[in-house]
Amino acid sequence: MISRIFIAVLLFTAVCSCSNSNKQYAGKLVINERNSISLVNLNTKNEKIVSKGKYGNSNIAICGDNSIIVSEGDLNLRLIDLKTGSFEIVGKGRMPSCLKKYEAFFYYEKDSAGKFGIDEMLVCKMEGEKIFIQKSPKPIKIRKDFGRGVEVFYEYPQSPAVPISDESIVFLGENNNVFSFSAADKSIKDMGISNCVPRAFRSKTEELLCQTFGEENYYLYGLELGNITPLAIPVAGDDFGYSAVDDSFVFSTIKGTLSFRERRALVLYDCDRGKMVEIFPDRFVYGIQSLN
Repeated sequence: MISRIFIAVLLFTAVCSCSNSNKQYAGKLVINERNSISLVNLNTKNEKIVSKGKYGNSNIAICGDNSIIVSEGDLNLRLIDLKTGSFEIVGKGRMPSCLKKYEAFFYYEKDSAGKFGIDEMLVCKMEGEKIFIQKSPKPIKIRKDFGRGVEVFYEYPQSPAVPISDESIVFLGENNNVFSFSAADKSIKDMGISNCVPRAFRSKTEELLCQTFGEENYYLYGLELGNITPLAIPVAGDDFGYSAVDDSFVFSTIKGTLSFRERRALVLYDCDRGKMVEIFPDRFVYGIQSLN
């Protein structure tokens, strides 16, 4: 049933209709601009740098009311206090995520050969225990013809685990299906969702933001009913945040070719209005999350 619905999703053309808006947004964002972590107030547009370092294109994981985890260039996982800017190293890996209630954090660590990519292991650290959850799936290479007789093969994007409740995360696992992990009982469940790279979670409606393999279309998947809603989101960066107070996804749009891509603007997608709103033009943001 899901595969049939995907035909409609893949035929859906995402057209960006970004515009400035008179609506006031109240989200409080944390952003990574490669060499610094900053706080941004969407209402006032005020900004404050809270940490400097070599953060590269790391995503941001919200791990408490005033704490985040990011991965440095040397793959040290840095737990940062947003109030003081102080930090501690809590592990080594990439693509972190957190469940605040259980003080649990997740990340991908190198495989047995000491490499990232194929056979990375999703790991959870909780209550002094290190839990090995599942290996990352094998890459899917998609054949695509851009005309002029050029065929390009490329892999689907990877994604950090995405929190969907106080006690559960979802992640891309075996057979490229979406799985869940519960910190309450340490159980793993195949959710039966395919053709979905999990990007963020809309808590207001309990819908998972998915990116399709290869085509870079986006849709919402209802966790309760399995309903699918295509979204008019343009090609975007890998990290998405969700502002519950604004009921909006925040992310960077990108432009360019597959071999060279450039962040173009920091935008939000207002779920309630179904509109794109440009927050900062020409802003290079590599990791982004919302504190509220």
